[in-house]
Amino acid sequence: MPASSKIWNGANSIALPASGPFTWRMYLTTASFTKDTKFYEDLNHFRSVLRGAAADNFRWFGLLYSIDPGDEWSNPDVWGKANPMLGISVTVDHIRHMAEEASAKPASLNEFLCKQLNIYVSANAAWVDRRFWDESVAEKPQDKPESTFIAFDLAHSRDLNAVCTLHRYGEEDFYAKFQFFLPEESMDFVPNHYKPIYLQAQASGILKLTQGNVTDLNEIETYIKAECIFHDVKEIAFDPYNAAALVANLYSHGLPVKKVGQGMAVLSNPSKTTEQLILKKAIKHDGNPFVGWQLGNCEVYTDVNGNVKVRKNEADPSAKVDGIISMIMALHCHLDNVFVTESFGFRSLDW
Repeated sequence: MPASSKIWNGANSIALPASGPFTWRMYLTTASFTKDTKFYEDLNHFRSVLRGAAADNFRWFGLLYSIDPGDEWSNPDVWGKANPMLGISVTVDHIRHMAEEASAKPASLNEFLCKQLNIYVSANAAWVDRRFWDESVAEKPQDKPESTFIAFDLAHSRDLNAVCTLHRYGEEDFYAKFQFFLPEESMDFVPNHYKPIYLQAQASGILKLTQGNVTDLNEIETYIKAECIFHDVKEIAFDPYNAAALVANLYSHGLPVKKVGQGMAVLSNPSKTTEQLILKKAIKHDGNPFVGWQLGNCEVYTDVNGNVKVRKNEADPSAKVDGIISMIMALHCHLDNVFVTESFGFRSLDW
């Protein structure tokens, strides 16, 4: 287990004074699922030294084995970069077995990246392999959808807000459209390593920056009303958190708002349905990477009864999943409204 910074600093503070100028202290560690480790702290320090952003006092020597950015993790040719003893103490067959399991089981992917390839990852129980989502890009069908559902997830007053419009064309045939809202002054608080993602989203139009430093509910209300004009919306799902004013206004205009709590008992079945549909590539979308990034930030918690809850990793508070949560809420509405076809029948769900 990688040592936390607190453990390391405590051990370092009680160490005996060096007996000579060549006394060494050495530790070996791997990547982890949290930033509260000596690995992550020193990794950033060594990178800063290499980039010239931090002074090199020549008292530290760092050696990192990992694959390079842009390498395909499933390519056996790159595994040796992260495993210098590959073929000696670590066999190629062992790494290949782990890679095959990571390909077949999305929940195993981050474990493989972290422990076999020494890559810091933000979720220790990945939900869905993003490849299935990326392979579901398509144009919006020209046909009129059988039903349309909307869901919105309002965040804290200065954070990201998400609206998902979900069109249903068949029992397993959907098209998801997303729109995000963020106070323009909140862009100053986006970490530098995520800023290009936000700037791309803004340029594509999927992210709208609103004036001021707090959420502009009027902008969100106007967008939802416009969606209801263009589409025959059956239900508008909302998370009660921070939504009272917006819900009251929508209700006053006769729009079909519906409370969807965020508890596991409420969202477990919609979350399982969402996962199943993504794996079947049954939810089409325009391929905007802002949504794909959020899908990659999702982890899943499973309780003893098999109920699941999709959430973001608490170790990375800057990672967002709001769009995915709003889509799960929209699929909650789908499950509550039986799909109607010209031929009469019953729907069945297999788990």
